[in-house]
Amino acid sequence: MLGYEDVLNANTDALSAAATQWRAMATRFHTMQTTMERDVLGGSGTGTGIGGGGLFTGGTGGLGTGNALAGGPWWTGSTANLANTALLATKGQIVDAQTEANAMASLLDEAHTDFAAAQKQTRDAADGAVKDGFKVTGTGTAVFDESTLDPATRQALHHDPEARQSYQDAADKWTKAIAAGVQAATRADQRIAAALRGASKAGNPLDTTFNGKAMGGGDAGDAQRAADLATHLDDLTPQQLTELQDLMKDKADRPGFSQGLLDRLGPDGMIKLSQQLSSPGGDKKAAYTDLQGGLTHALASATQDTNTDFYRRWRQGVKDVGYKNYGSNTDPVYGYQILTTLMTKGDAKYSAPMLGDLADDITETEKKHPDAWSYKASHDGGALGADPLDNVLAVMGREPDAATAYLDPKSGGGNQHLHYLLKDRKWPDGWIANAYAGVVKVPDPLSQSGLGAALEAATTGQPAGAPHSGHHTEAQARIMHDTVTTLDEGQGGNKINANLRQPLANALADYTNDTHEIFNGRNSQYADHGSTVWTDASGNVHMGVGEDSLVRVMRGLSDNPDAYATLHQAESAKIAQELSSMGPNPSQNDIQDVMNKGAASLGVYDAIRADVAMGQRDDANLQADWKAKVAYHVVGAPLTPIPWVGDSAQRLVDTWAWEWDNQMKDHNNSIANAKISDTYLDANNEMTHLVSGWAKDRGMDPDSSMIHVVEDASHDRRSTSATTAGHFLGRGNS
Repeated sequence: MLGYEDVLNANTDALSAAATQWRAMATRFHTMQTTMERDVLGGSGTGTGIGGGGLFTGGTGGLGTGNALAGGPWWTGSTANLANTALLATKGQIVDAQTEANAMASLLDEAHTDFAAAQKQTRDAADGAVKDGFKVTGTGTAVFDESTLDPATRQALHHDPEARQSYQDAADKWTKAIAAGVQAATRADQRIAAALRGASKAGNPLDTTFNGKAMGGGDAGDAQRAADLATHLDDLTPQQLTELQDLMKDKADRPGFSQGLLDRLGPDGMIKLSQQLSSPGGDKKAAYTDLQGGLTHALASATQDTNTDFYRRWRQGVKDVGYKNYGSNTDPVYGYQILTTLMTKGDAKYSAPMLGDLADDITETEKKHPDAWSYKASHDGGALGADPLDNVLAVMGREPDAATAYLDPKSGGGNQHLHYLLKDRKWPDGWIANAYAGVVKVPDPLSQSGLGAALEAATTGQPAGAPHSGHHTEAQARIMHDTVTTLDEGQGGNKINANLRQPLANALADYTNDTHEIFNGRNSQYADHGSTVWTDASGNVHMGVGEDSLVRVMRGLSDNPDAYATLHQAESAKIAQELSSMGPNPSQNDIQDVMNKGAASLGVYDAIRADVAMGQRDDANLQADWKAKVAYHVVGAPLTPIPWVGDSAQRLVDTWAWEWDNQMKDHNNSIANAKISDTYLDANNEMTHLVSGWAKDRGMDPDSSMIHVVEDASHDRRSTSATTAGHFLGRGNS
């Protein structure tokens, strides 16, 4: 590997000078070729050489005219044949010499471009470190320069470990940035060196001919080199494997390179390559994993623009092999499965149109071939035989815009993607091989996990699992609205696939501003707009949906205790936010309004918890475990602030959770913690705790008659809300 000072001090102009010399050499070889064709071979038809009509053809300018090498009008026999062979071989070498010289010049041009860019990257990082108050050592390590501080500050720094750590963290950041530049320069150096050796046939003493197949630099040459290496993957030497890694790492994001590579491999070749990379042997695992990432980046960059001839050609090629079996008859693995499994690896950014096209093509295939994607139920999510449509949806979970575009009911003239995925699709079964029963179908433990990620991203505008802002576009809100209504078709919202529960809870929690108003039923905007999506005068997007459907869907999500806790915590934060946003001297009516709305929402949660308990009534341990998990999630969650809640509201939630946590620390079993959970999650108790904390913050007496009066009224509101929700869930009361 090159050193830091090697990179900084390298004379990149010498590379350009060398390229110029090689190009001049190619020109001289071309002049030599012209001279030979004119004066020796007589290729012009009027020369003085062997003949313009060719070596053994007469006619004007042929052997019968001019001064042929044989000295006579006709030259025949074995000597003539030998001369013919030798002269043509010489001409071939002259042509090959031009090819090789031009390739060397092109490679040196690329070396100059790539090395200069890496040199600039290294120098910019070093300059940034110096401007930030650091010295850079000869090895490229950034160290803080205390000489830039005044004596008092320097002395204080010696007694402040946190400040010293902050400086060290900054130094580490600059050191890594410098190292990244040095590594880029090293890769460029090694990559071009290998290409130069290949172009010149260096290292092969038995072959002294010029290289007529020498590949130059630039995207086309690099793509050809990468394709040649990739098609012999398992036979590569360690040096060749490193060369391929460097090419993929540095060039995969360039469409000129990536399209050239995929064109040369073809969809069939790429899928076979993906198969090879998924099963590395021996010490190749790290290298193959690295190449997988490079291949995903190449696929993403090559297909960013879907309005190109390349893309149309590539898409059709993928469709042709999408249902091709690359496995065995007893354990089939299809092209779409392999391709989409590759796409789930790494962090490549795919275009929304490409992902949508691929999902549509897979859907078209599976409608023609039902049960096509059955696979081993013991897979870990990385198996080549996984559900390809769910794989694409999982990638959309990283790409919110793509997920929203694909699932929005109004996109593409009113597509039916969302309804197909939630209701109409027959999701693939898994299977296991049993010695006695043969192949047995079993539920896939990861079924619809990709759909869950896509739904969360599509409805929140953030990658699945990332913090959410609480702000939405109309397209995002439409998907949330239609997800709720579609899941509750036939009042079936309380039965939701296990892998959808947490991501949908994450998404629905981001709509707490809406669900809070829906549950209290007193906001005229929601009454006027009904079950729809709209933008208010302030530019805020809202989602209205039937309270009955919303309750049933939330109940379906709540079979997962963590999902329930996510929803409940978001509602608690909303109530705290409304309490905190009241003015300095709120009236009793203002307080009453906030408490009633909060009690109405929490009453729904009481009803949902009661229904979960009803479903677990025959298993006390299961019921206690569910409640304890809810408790642990809600108590632990405030450690990470809720993005859309202000500081004062966050403080109210944290205080409530802190009191709860103190109670739980005195117990170490699920039964006891379940009872504590019942106490703190009860709507009446929770409202009392939140209002008490709010009153203390305002310097008010939490036991004043005014507070007690509004608390009593909110208890009635909670009871009514819980009863209504219980009816929606098919129970007589809560």
